[in-house]
Amino acid sequence: LRFTFDVTLSPDRVSEPTTVNVNRWIELDGQRILVDRLEYFPTRTILYLGEDPENTAWLRTIKFWFEDGDGTRYDDIDGSLSARGEHDSKSYLTYYFQSFYYNEPKGLTLCIDKVKWLEKDRTHVFLDLAAKTCPGLPEGVEVGEVTRTGDFVEVSLFAPLERQSLGQTFEGTYWDPEGGEHSFNRWSGANRFDDNGNEIGYCEEIYLYDYPWDTVELALSYTSLSVYKQPVYVPMTPQS
Repeated sequence: LRFTFDVTLSPDRVSEPTTVNVNRWIELDGQRILVDRLEYFPTRTILYLGEDPENTAWLRTIKFWFEDGDGTRYDDIDGSLSARGEHDSKSYLTYYFQSFYYNEPKGLTLCIDKVKWLEKDRTHVFLDLAAKTCPGLPEGVEVGEVTRTGDFVEVSLFAPLERQSLGQTFEGTYWDPEGGEHSFNRWSGANRFDDNGNEIGYCEEIYLYDYPWDTVELALSYTSLSVYKQPVYVPMTPQS
């Protein structure tokens, strides 16, 4: 049996968010970032950031957790942290976290320990597949292996271990020397280990299909990564 019926949502029964206006400017790696506000919804908490238009780099990823006044730490261990890009910027300034709506922590502090940037004047690199060289890669990232089977090319990139949680090195589009535009349809990444089973780094692999050329232009997703031994602490309380 199949039944069809209409469901009408009443706007006056939808819970309004709880908003905490913070309005604090902080400096990270010489870039000015505004911690604007928090919004608590029944299903999620949203952190809104802003940026100084004079910044020389876009904020691509920020890794953080929260702590309350009792020292309780709120992580994204359940995978609840996600981000949204902006229409007029390559920065990611809106972050979705676990909901604090029904049990709002008191004395909340934002704790930042990793930040990924994309320099505004350094967004593309050129990979020489024959020579296995790619000047301009982010610090610590290097070309490992390049394997060609006919027109199929597999490229391995080696990176520091702390890179593992911050996504891909390149955006989804790349270009051949004749100006043709292509899209990645496969990507993989995994930790690297030494002979004793110790983690020594991170390996990222990209795949170029139907690609007979020896050079490729790639759009970087970031140019630098900062890992703070001492986290940056931002009180989530209003500041005029």
